[in-house]
Amino acid sequence: MKFIKNKGDRNALLFYLGSLVSIFGTTIYTFAISLYTLKMTGSSVSFSTTLILSIIPIIILNPIVGVMVDKFNKKKLVVTANLLNGIFLVIIYLISNWKGLSIGIIYLSTFVINSINIIFDVSIDSSIPNIVSKEKIVNINAGNRIIDSISSVLGPVFGGIAFAIFDIEFFILINSISFLLSAILDTLIDFKYNTNSELEEKQDKRITIGNLNYFKEIAEGFKYLISKRYIVEILALFIIVNFFISFSVTIPIPIILNNILEIPAKSFGLIQGAIPIGMIIGAFMVKKIIAKYKLNSIFSVTGIIMSVNIILLSIPLFINNINNINVYVIYYLLIMIFMGICVSLVDIPFSYTMQTNIEEEFRARSLSLTISIVKVVVPISYLISGVLLQNIEAYIVILFGGITVLIVSIIFYKYISKK
Repeated sequence: MKFIKNKGDRNALLFYLGSLVSIFGTTIYTFAISLYTLKMTGSSVSFSTTLILSIIPIIILNPIVGVMVDKFNKKKLVVTANLLNGIFLVIIYLISNWKGLSIGIIYLSTFVINSINIIFDVSIDSSIPNIVSKEKIVNINAGNRIIDSISSVLGPVFGGIAFAIFDIEFFILINSISFLLSAILDTLIDFKYNTNSELEEKQDKRITIGNLNYFKEIAEGFKYLISKRYIVEILALFIIVNFFISFSVTIPIPIILNNILEIPAKSFGLIQGAIPIGMIIGAFMVKKIIAKYKLNSIFSVTGIIMSVNIILLSIPLFINNINNINVYVIYYLLIMIFMGICVSLVDIPFSYTMQTNIEEEFRARSLSLTISIVKVVVPISYLISGVLLQNIEAYIVILFGGITVLIVSIIFYKYISKK
């Protein structure tokens, strides 16, 4: 990496490589282990349990991890998290070769890996302002979004192909290697490129003392977060929009496409993959948009565009004379691409806002608390949507969600225009 003279650019490249190796390896592994569970048990409950175990740690552990990241050396946490995951999977690999994989081991490994991943995610996300200059923060967030989106599209594809060729032990070994390789790349990143030296000294002392009161620290982080009115206003919009996207898109759309319109499975997969593609497009657009418009305007206008897309999802349910299934596929494909673009135009500026407006001493706690709050509303929206869909038509659920997002976004736009 010495051929790259600028240390910030070198940090960014190492960050991308480490994220690509780790995220792509994990995506393939998660998809493969879920398929293996379904094949081994034949139970959709076991299959869904594996996926749920990847979400629960995020909700429960994020605030605690946020405290750790604020108080301890971020580089050590990033490298240690990858090393722990790599070593843990090597142990699972040896156990699987010795005794085979039981459903209990699969559940345990899923929970442990995702729990350790939280340490990595919060540490690296809160470190972004420290490893590049402020001017490059949007770039590195956009690049990370692109890597994540590409992995979500190609991970299941490669995972499905490899699952048909190799045994599950191979996946475990490959993922352990990906974590260890990512740890090596992370050791080369300079986490002190743009950092607070006084805070770093405090962190080192607290590592020696080890006297953390997690509940007190979380409370302080929450108190700090709500004191930032600008952040709270954006977070409120973010939570509401996220709730109604889950409510009116995530649950109803599979039902509409599979059960009502009877779109083939391959076409359904193509439509589902359109959102990450849109997110990649949005990631390439976001820097120019942030440079041209105020963040508040971006959030509110994107919310309005998102609401229109949600409402458009219900239109085919009012039209009964289209016999060509490809028309539906293209229609929903285009909407999902636009939805993905909107997600990037909200997520990346929101991350940028958090990273640049929160003091470093509270940054990890603030980031982790917002993630937990957002994640908590998702299962609630799933539950409400699922119950409603058993009693009313799907288009009503979609329209209600889309109109609500539209009203909230317009109110937010008018509110910020007066300030």
